[in-house]
Amino acid sequence: MNRNWGRALAATVLLSLLAACGGDAGSGEASVEGAEKLPVAVISPLSGSGAGFGWALAGAARIAIDEVNAAGGIELDGQLYELEAKVIDDKYTPEGTLAAYNELIKQEGIKILMGPMGSASGLAIKDQIEADQLIAMGNTYTPEMITEDTNYYFRVNATSNEVAPALWAGFTEKYPDAKQLAVIGPDDATGKGGAALTTKAATAEGVETVSTQFYERGISDFSASVTALLASNPDVIDTVTSPSQDAGLIMKTARQRGFTGRFMKTGGTSPADILAVAGPEATEGLFFGQAGDLSTPAVQAYIEEFQKLTDVPFDSLSIDLHDGFVMGLEALKKAGTLDADKWVEEMKGMEPFQGPLKGELTWGGAKTYGAERQMLGKLWVYEIQNGEPTVVGTAQEEAP
Repeated sequence: MNRNWGRALAATVLLSLLAACGGDAGSGEASVEGAEKLPVAVISPLSGSGAGFGWALAGAARIAIDEVNAAGGIELDGQLYELEAKVIDDKYTPEGTLAAYNELIKQEGIKILMGPMGSASGLAIKDQIEADQLIAMGNTYTPEMITEDTNYYFRVNATSNEVAPALWAGFTEKYPDAKQLAVIGPDDATGKGGAALTTKAATAEGVETVSTQFYERGISDFSASVTALLASNPDVIDTVTSPSQDAGLIMKTARQRGFTGRFMKTGGTSPADILAVAGPEATEGLFFGQAGDLSTPAVQAYIEEFQKLTDVPFDSLSIDLHDGFVMGLEALKKAGTLDADKWVEEMKGMEPFQGPLKGELTWGGAKTYGAERQMLGKLWVYEIQNGEPTVVGTAQEEAP
């Protein structure tokens, strides 16, 4: 398995994977007897530094859709449908997301959206989702993606707002002498949102943020940013929502420059990729959360299915997304129509929903964000010990 998330996928591999995900390279023939095809827009980065996160979403969407089709499809408004994933790589940019949205939603008229991935991308189409009254489920980290006027969009991942408090509570209990935090993330809405949330959670646990650095996406030399961080003498560095390859490079650079403290990652984490980039010695003691217990038979079987789609290393973020998509498709089945308002009512009434991988799921966020559109569940707390991700506790994600 290729462990380099940062490489661009070869064109031939990408085309074959898009076809596997039900993209335009598919046959167009329905395999559910008597069914018509119903396209689902899947907008997510499949290449570049965001590919790890992007394949977590695209893989989750494909598998959830396959499960519906394997069960006989879905009947809506009196017609039996086979779902078809229409996948576009938005390259982790707002411009790419807008172009994909215009093609799939505006031009093709697709009514169901899975994605996008990332705060900047989500904010680029937030208002359009509401205006177009879509059946929409996606992944973002910024608090601004859910506001009082959010109706048709449900966030099916835990953000730093839900994860950071649990991680910092566990971290400070185990390492009470760590009092100074340095934060580094991408210079965009995703990175800045993650930085603000971890700073807030750390402050609540008595940890002072002594330095915050942002970097341009796409760089591979973090020397200047890391040097600036280390000048503040931090006890712990949080790489927040940095792509895992970037986080690995930051950790490796910090160790090379003499940093002996600990690392935290309150954003999405692929321990396999971080270990591959930074090595076990540099990442020892890395504290992070995962959306599920990676050792259970159900999750192991899911990872096996996921890796049939791509050689991008598995990110547990896909567990959140898969179970959220399953919940959304089950709500659609119960609604029995593409009427988005009826879907929203079913979605809100689904809780508590038993996610096949994550367990019990509920909705929250009315006080935190202004609308109850935030999926909540159990968080598994991990630490790298002797080069291996090890469960050190669990916590409940919360967003009142």
